Amino acid sequence: VTLSRAKLESMVLPLIQPVLQRLVVELKQSLRFGVEATERAQTVLTGMGPGSMISRLIPLISEQCGVVPASPQATTVSGASVTETWLGSSLSGLGLLPRQVTSRVEAGRMRHAMWVGAAATALLIGLDAWSTALDLRQQETNVTQLRARLAAAQPAAALHDRLTRLQFALDRATSARDSRFRTLPDGTAVLAMLAAHTPASIKLMHVQIHSEDQVPVCHVSGRATAANGVDPDSMLRAYVESLSGVPLVQDCRMGGTRRGAAADGSMMQTFELSLRLVDVPALVRSVATVGSEEDRK
Repeated sequence: VTLSRAKLESMVLPLIQPVLQRLVVELKQSLRFGVEATERAQTVLTGMGPGSMISRLIPLISEQCGVVPASPQATTVSGASVTETWLGSSLSGLGLLPRQVTSRVEAGRMRHAMWVGAAATALLIGLDAWSTALDLRQQETNVTQLRARLAAAQPAAALHDRLTRLQFALDRATSARDSRFRTLPDGTAVLAMLAAHTPASIKLMHVQIHSEDQVPVCHVSGRATAANGVDPDSMLRAYVESLSGVPLVQDCRMGGTRRGAAADGSMMQTFELSLRLVDVPALVRSVATVGSEEDRK
């Protein structure tokens, strides 16, 4: 049962009248001994605690003590302690409900707040799940598009891999070719050198140019026929000395020889000759080739 404020005050005031009278007497004595008479007119009486909410209580005490009552805003405060009043807290009003009823009401409010919180949490979870589903769907769409682009680019990638392998094989073949033939001199220069230093009595039957241990070598085979009273042995020795003096030749060595007779009955000797040649760099060869081409022009 909740009573109106006026009826509540009319019931409470007669009960506390003796207490109020004693309070007024004690307050008067405190003011008499603690405050000068000239300062009492400026002294303000402020009520604190739940009892200060009773209307006309503070003005009545102020009138009996001869001081000025505080404004209604300053005296109309409620709370459980003086500390909360000084801190300026907003305190609850005077309640007359039993503790069990108050607990039951608070428990109901708590359950209501919990249900509201659970509903809000469920709503937020649903919104988050919906947003996650949208993001997942978008990611799946992106993956599908990327797979389609990858499938379209697969032939080009395979062709690129094949071209890369072919290029690698070509580079290896070029490197092997250069490693094998980089020391071979220009065949035209070697043949020109042999033609310039080979006399008419010596006939070359076979000329082979190759590389042995990264050194250019020219193998020559032929026959020497005696002429003008010069025997083939002397002729071949002079031929070897002539070739050894050529700048293109590092070393000239005579191999196997065999004597015989020509069709006209003259002495003849077949021979094999090995020439170790000078390694001419490719740049020098190319320059020499270009120069010879320009000379021919």
